[in-house]
Amino acid sequence: MKRRAWGMLAACVVLGPAAADACGDKFLVIGRGAGRVQKARHPAAIVLYVPAASSFTTTAREMRLEKTLKQAGHKVQSIGDATALRESMAARRFDFVIGGLGDASSVAATATAHGAQFVPVVPKDAEKGALATYPTLIRSGKSLAYLGALDAVMARHGVASTR
Repeated sequence: MKRRAWGMLAACVVLGPAAADACGDKFLVIGRGAGRVQKARHPAAIVLYVPAASSFTTTAREMRLEKTLKQAGHKVQSIGDATALRESMAARRFDFVIGGLGDASSVAATATAHGAQFVPVVPKDAEKGALATYPTLIRSGKSLAYLGALDAVMARHGVASTR
């Protein structure tokens, strides 16, 4: 009986680590997390203004803005030029227009004229200056903190968007 117990113990020690490798270690590898995006309590209707000639196009792609916003439950429409932006905003109500800081002046005026809030995506070095002008902004990078900020703005408005 003692031999059998020692044999089982030896088998567990030898085979234990190999069997444990398949259990979930893939979630512990750096850079490969579960990739979950928290659902928004107050989904918003969002225009993502991504003009082809802007450096913001690359930033939006690297941040996976459209995909992340959709995963959070927001309704997102990507638009690439100013004329299409004005037409779309006239045809439908949006809560936010997200765009690059370089396009901020013209896009913010269009957004405000149609009752939406412009939210710029800013690099770290331009953050202080942008905060003086825009109450809500998105810091470029991999942080998903902007999802909570958008949700907080929607909660302050009182009702979830049904647009």
